[in-house]
Amino acid sequence: MLDWSWKKRGIRTMVTLWGGSKRDPLRAADMLVETVKGREDSIMYLEGSNEGWIKDQDVLVKVVKKLMTTGCLVAPGFGDSYGSNMIEVLAKGGGNLASVHLKRDNTDFDWRFVRQGWDVKDYKWPTALGEGKGPLSSVSSCSDPLRLTMSRAVGMLCGAKSFVLHNGAGIYGHAHQGSTGWRPANLWETPGIDAIMTAVRGIDPIFPEGVEGWPNSNDGWSAPPHPLRNKEFWEGNHGQGLNKNYAAIGGREFMTTPTGVLNVGHVTALNACRVTVYDPLHPETPVETRDLNAGEVLTLKGDPAANAAYLIRGLRL
Repeated sequence: MLDWSWKKRGIRTMVTLWGGSKRDPLRAADMLVETVKGREDSIMYLEGSNEGWIKDQDVLVKVVKKLMTTGCLVAPGFGDSYGSNMIEVLAKGGGNLASVHLKRDNTDFDWRFVRQGWDVKDYKWPTALGEGKGPLSSVSSCSDPLRLTMSRAVGMLCGAKSFVLHNGAGIYGHAHQGSTGWRPANLWETPGIDAIMTAVRGIDPIFPEGVEGWPNSNDGWSAPPHPLRNKEFWEGNHGQGLNKNYAAIGGREFMTTPTGVLNVGHVTALNACRVTVYDPLHPETPVETRDLNAGEVLTLKGDPAANAAYLIRGLRL
């Protein structure tokens, strides 16, 4: 499978070793190491355990250290509810990549799960957003191209260089009734999947090279000062303004992700700057490009259900 995916289709694979079994995870790790030899280029990264299936932390550390002998990126495999254990395992040398599963929350007009990408900004390891919310995912699902695209965008802005489009067809691979709806056998049968994948991948050209490593700012909450400050935030599906307004700042360049524009949003330039505003669903044509003086306001159009978000790339003049 690794050979076919990489050589015939140019697709790297993320392999999760353990999903719960009475067999020996250490022996399984040895088998995977042998399988990967000579196929390292076909691997995106390896994951020791899906979420918390290896209960013994010492065993998990040993498993992950075995996988690290391949030279590939390796994650322990703990998701959001196992975050502290994931950090402990990484700190013990058990892995060199953090794979995070963000919560599948549906509050705030379904923007809360999008803004959680902020939580990975301080990890000192390369980071991947793993099994988050997606089309026909369990617990809660999302098939909206805008929110899924912004979930990836916020993650990139905050240091996550990899994003999994979690989907029902990818969980079992056969048609069945899931907790959030009927899951088809194949990804291409998922309702709306073409628009989703086009949007999620379409934002690549907007982001500057290396943006994942830039310092971050949470508007109104953290240093460094945000380049496009907003004064009206909302939670709980009422009010107006923005749900969140994160930024990454690299020297004179910056990138911001104003999400969930409820009715209308207004951001104010901290310094004189040139900004280009993009609609994430139509990145090929900027909404506008303009110069702002320090203290000048940029208006962002929203709607009553907060079905609006933007990517703004800027340069301090």
